[in-house]
Amino acid sequence: MSPSTLPTPVTLLVAAYLGGVGLLVAFLLMLTPTFHDGSPDYPVWEVVNWFMLIAMPLLLWVNWTRKSSMGGSGTDPATREYVAANVALYATLGLIIIFFWQFLFQRFPESETGHALNSHIIHFPLMDVAFALLTGQAAHHLWRGSQTEPGGDNDAG
Repeated sequence: MSPSTLPTPVTLLVAAYLGGVGLLVAFLLMLTPTFHDGSPDYPVWEVVNWFMLIAMPLLLWVNWTRKSSMGGSGTDPATREYVAANVALYATLGLIIIFFWQFLFQRFPESETGHALNSHIIHFPLMDVAFALLTGQAAHHLWRGSQTEPGGDNDAG
């Protein structure tokens, strides 16, 4: 089932969830230095990560169906939309790999040693930026796609 075959309220709900979680992650990333006490624990992020976990399969589904709807054989010229759909899908797959790597490190902290602890300082902000951008584009794609008439131009970015 692709996003274009879903009822509009469901599509809008998924778009709102992805967009909302993406905005939450973006703003929280920017504001964390203002309220974090310097401890190794990030209790607010512990909660937000569960919302991100729910968003990951939705994000993958949106970008997978978007790419699948392009069809295309190896001989067709690449359009802007085809390239955008492929970049979004493969960036989402990379994000999911990094997210679960980080998420499992948090669940099993005894597996972390030395450099792994420091790598989280680098990986989490990069992952959060990618998450915010990808959920934003997916939410925009769903939201605009749900506003078009069936059979109409559904070329939403």
